[in-house]
Amino acid sequence: IASANNMVANGSFDPDKKGWQPAGVDEWGGHQDGAFNLNGDGKTNPQLTQPITGLVSGQEYLLTAKYKAATVGGATTDKAFQDANRKRFLEIKVGGVKKDFYQVHENRNWHLLYFKFKPENGEPLVLTGELDGHDINVLIDDVHLAPVSKERVHVRAFPIDGAAGDNTDYFVSAESFNQQG
Repeated sequence: IASANNMVANGSFDPDKKGWQPAGVDEWGGHQDGAFNLNGDGKTNPQLTQPITGLVSGQEYLLTAKYKAATVGGATTDKAFQDANRKRFLEIKVGGVKKDFYQVHENRNWHLLYFKFKPENGEPLVLTGELDGHDINVLIDDVHLAPVSKERVHVRAFPIDGAAGDNTDYFVSAESFNQQG
């Protein structure tokens, strides 16, 4: 899902990671094929940080991204992913608000995550992986952040779970979107 008013610079990681500051990422992590691999160096949890300007306290925002798990501790078995589901695979902080994500899908296809929030301050966007002592290797792509409008919302649908197709643009009322989100 994407808004025409994306507040994230280079959320698609194309052609590189320009605009993002990675930390704690090892040689197997980093920019890969138009996405970012949050794979840690074993010393700290891998992070991606980006300053976000223009957040207004009290305004509701929607952050969306695609993710897929590539490996767990180098393993790609369904059992490894099922065991990992008990732990946080991603933490997102922005504007002083935090959300944890626990579900890792075994099929290793792209999935959508979203985070609606009202910022408390101007803290940057921080994506942190490999939490709670696990080694889940997560790819992140198409990060979008925009204010939630009471008017219409521009939504970009993309194929997930291995479905074929191209990105498709839709326009829906914000009220309709909020009822589903």
